[in-house]
Amino acid sequence: VYMGRIQTSAYDWASKYDPYNASPAFSVQSVFHRGSTFMASTSNTNGRQANGVSYISPNMGGLTLRGDAAVGEQVTGTSGSAGYKDAQGFYALTADYDRGPLSIGAYAAQLKNSGGTLNNANAASIKDWGLGGIYDLKFAKLFLNYQDSKTSPASGASVNNKLWNTGVQIPVSTAGSVKFGYSQFKNDAAKSAKANAWALSYWHSLSKRTTAYVGYQGINNGANAAFSAGTPSNSVVPSTDRNASSYVIGLRHVF
Repeated sequence: VYMGRIQTSAYDWASKYDPYNASPAFSVQSVFHRGSTFMASTSNTNGRQANGVSYISPNMGGLTLRGDAAVGEQVTGTSGSAGYKDAQGFYALTADYDRGPLSIGAYAAQLKNSGGTLNNANAASIKDWGLGGIYDLKFAKLFLNYQDSKTSPASGASVNNKLWNTGVQIPVSTAGSVKFGYSQFKNDAAKSAKANAWALSYWHSLSKRTTAYVGYQGINNGANAAFSAGTPSNSVVPSTDRNASSYVIGLRHVF
């Protein structure tokens, strides 16, 4: 059991079943997390929650369960239109099964009364679920996951976001590996947004703590979509129905 500002179980799930482990430079899944409301997010605040409590079960023959809960800091029962009748609440549950070369996992998460519910208004809520799998063939490791998120806004119709992500890691030498990822996003809003993205990279271990990498990431935005490529701090957001790409070269050192 641990408490504090937690990296949620849904965040950890999204990282595990991603061939790029949520790398901001290459993860095409993370591209679509930036501009959407997925609870299993690695690129926005929904993936981390303050005032959280988390329980992780023992490993039970390969099965591990985890539950999270987090509460908002809104003071409820206050009077006036600016007072709160309900505080924000976050809940998540994940199940992971790891046995030999196979890993499979599922999660469900909910954010209730986002930002707290004012006395004279409604608040948005989000419900999320997903399935993921990894299979290690020794000569290649395969990844696949699917996420579904439904946002019920304070007013207006609800929106359903859907995302699936796949990829592979292939060792090409004792020190080098190639990674590839592909992801597709769509929603069913009044003007539905669609986009797909892919990334290809090479990683080379220079030592136990130092890794060099080089790669490319491309985004194909459909109608009503304008997702950007690259890391969030260095990306340029294209106009709707325009494509984006990013070339990356870097060095990572673990202290």
